[in-house]
Amino acid sequence: MSSEPLDTWIPQASSNKTGFPIQSMSSQHSGLYQCAYSTGDRLSERSETLLLVLTGEHSAPSLSAHPGPVVTSGGNVSLLCSSQSTLDTFHLLKEGGAELPQHRKSEWRSHERRRQAVFPVGPLSSSHGGTYRCYGSSSSNPNVWSQPSDPLHLQVTGEMAHT
Repeated sequence: MSSEPLDTWIPQASSNKTGFPIQSMSSQHSGLYQCAYSTGDRLSERSETLLLVLTGEHSAPSLSAHPGPVVTSGGNVSLLCSSQSTLDTFHLLKEGGAELPQHRKSEWRSHERRRQAVFPVGPLSSSHGGTYRCYGSSSSNPNVWSQPSDPLHLQVTGEMAHT
């Protein structure tokens, strides 16, 4: 990473934070970012790394669940992301979750004329339920992702505990 700062901002008088606005997001802005602060001539350690991803540059892949989107607690399900485009990596995200995206290299399925990746999930608990989407990217520009797939709602069922 470059040691020269991309930008420098001074916080408001009563604040210890500031923002770095990006007026028009493009693929040139995607990538890894860190920040640091200075007091006088002293520079702090750098922050944790933030990955900024641009989405919407390729057509959306499709996302499906096998054997299906309603699964019994303790069971397993495979989420299948696929596309007819040349995207070679797929990314699976859970909406509203704190989990990091999962990434898988895609495989060419010649008889289906599609690229696909399988994301196994399980053994399932109620925390796995929710809305998932997948994106695709190319290894030549890994921080530029496709449009999102249609949402897939995964429901985990199980017996209610008797009290």
